[in-house]
Amino acid sequence: STIAVVMCGPARSTWAALVYVATDSNLFGTMDTATGNFQQISGIGPSTSLAFGSGGQLYGLVDDAHQVINLYKINTTTGATTLIGDTGFHSQSDGIISYGLGSIPNGTLYTFRYGTAGVSNIYTINPSNGVPTLIGSAGVPLEGGIQGDSGAHLFVTQGQAGNGIYQINSANGHGTLLGNSNGGASDAIAFVNQTMYAFTLSGAIDAIDLTTGQSSQVASYNVASLGQIDGAAAPFAVPEPASAVLAIAGVLVLVGCSSIFVRPQVSRVDENKRS
Repeated sequence: STIAVVMCGPARSTWAALVYVATDSNLFGTMDTATGNFQQISGIGPSTSLAFGSGGQLYGLVDDAHQVINLYKINTTTGATTLIGDTGFHSQSDGIISYGLGSIPNGTLYTFRYGTAGVSNIYTINPSNGVPTLIGSAGVPLEGGIQGDSGAHLFVTQGQAGNGIYQINSANGHGTLLGNSNGGASDAIAFVNQTMYAFTLSGAIDAIDLTTGQSSQVASYNVASLGQIDGAAAPFAVPEPASAVLAIAGVLVLVGCSSIFVRPQVSRVDENKRS
């Protein structure tokens, strides 16, 4: 008999296709980075930044009543929010100009806070109670977005404070300039298929080259009806199980993979039996 060994190659990853966004007209939904099409799910609080934590849970930082910045859980199907806790950041009394929410694949939530003193501090946020822990100063003013890629590298954009693209050292908060974007200012960024997208205040969706900081517009969204994008996030990749190697005597299984046929050796005793 002939044994067919079907080899399906290494495990792959399934990448998120949707970006969840929150607009400054208080809308929550999904946006297609290739077309800019928006599908509303619900309303949302003002100035909401978004990030995915562990287990695919979506979180949002919301400037409630433009006074208290609270952390919420967000249901991606209905848009329903559940209050987790007060971050202790108060937009008016603390003189906060800008803040953002981001994450890395292990579920760690990060935020920055930029105030009238011109200092941008980087924090982690406890997803259980919303309490922030200071990591350190980025060393540059930040008014843009913050997100991590699938390799747990953390990035920020300066937004209206400048056109720099920075990588953040998660141990001390320090920002390292990767390059200056030639696109417009943005308050929100998201990673899809290892590409960072920036949603500019003028309605462009730009792909960012993280080696140079340069941007290439790939689409646009209707900023006139939606308002600017305040927050954006996409789920991290979910690894698929490794494909099994099938060895079935006398049967060839075709599953779209390369097949290797192994013909068993016949001993001289067997050959004599056949003669």
